[in-house]
Amino acid sequence: MQRSRWQAPMDTREHPLEAFYRGMGHLAISRHETLWGDAGRFSLVSHPSNRKVAATKRQIQQLLVDSGKWIAIFCPTAGSGPTINEYILSSCDYGLQSLQRQFRNHVRRHGADALCRELTWEEMMHQTGDIHADLAVQWKQTSAHETGQDHWATAWAAARATPGLFAYGCFLKDDLAGYIIAWVEGDTCHGVLLHRNSRFDAQRIGNVLLYNFSAATLAKPGIRKINMGRSWFPVKPSLDSFKRHAGYEECKTTLAVVLHPKLEPFLRSRSTHYSLRLISQISRGRLSFDQDLPVLQAARHTEIA
Repeated sequence: MQRSRWQAPMDTREHPLEAFYRGMGHLAISRHETLWGDAGRFSLVSHPSNRKVAATKRQIQQLLVDSGKWIAIFCPTAGSGPTINEYILSSCDYGLQSLQRQFRNHVRRHGADALCRELTWEEMMHQTGDIHADLAVQWKQTSAHETGQDHWATAWAAARATPGLFAYGCFLKDDLAGYIIAWVEGDTCHGVLLHRNSRFDAQRIGNVLLYNFSAATLAKPGIRKINMGRSWFPVKPSLDSFKRHAGYEECKTTLAVVLHPKLEPFLRSRSTHYSLRLISQISRGRLSFDQDLPVLQAARHTEIA
């Protein structure tokens, strides 16, 4: 993961989470009252992912020109595009009864062996190494910057200085098995990250962690809603069902995909989509565009002013 040298214009008001995302090594741009972060080599996505962005197509394309990215993915305030899901929890009586049956059984079975609580940034600095090493294997990261605690130390230092940002973790005995980073904005808590160590997957740490985090956060004074963002795009059904089974309400929202103005005529064309699909078939999956084609197709169906 390379640190970007791109800098936002001096008159841009910095989003509260910008320093934290930069600390993680991401490109982070504050524009149109929204934080934009990189998603792979070519794309920008808005954060929080289901926050409605009030910007014109021309403004989004200028953002792409300025950042050198090809594709912007966000939820618009108006216009048309693919319909996806967003996940919100606002129940005042949230509890085990709110969970899907199998999810609830996992929480009951494994929750008794776990300790879930808020973490200090000092604890995050010193106790997350095993989780990040495991993530590096899953994500096939190899550089010292991507896998080392020095990399994450920069993020935790930025987090400590970010109002409303906090960490919540799940321990099994002395091991930190997973954590959530969340950000409180007014009466809403936004989920930012959920990381877990796959070594504890049999103990359903993700289920135990999300349930306890959700219950503890909704019990905080002044918090009326937890926002767990929108569906991944292209959609990953397992992630959607995970949030839904945890008791989050599934609501519909519109997704917009805007392309760089110089690349738009090429990337939106049917012939390009046909060629990419043909390359995938001929190469028998060695060159796969399965993740790219749905994004380009969504751009063809996006209409904003």
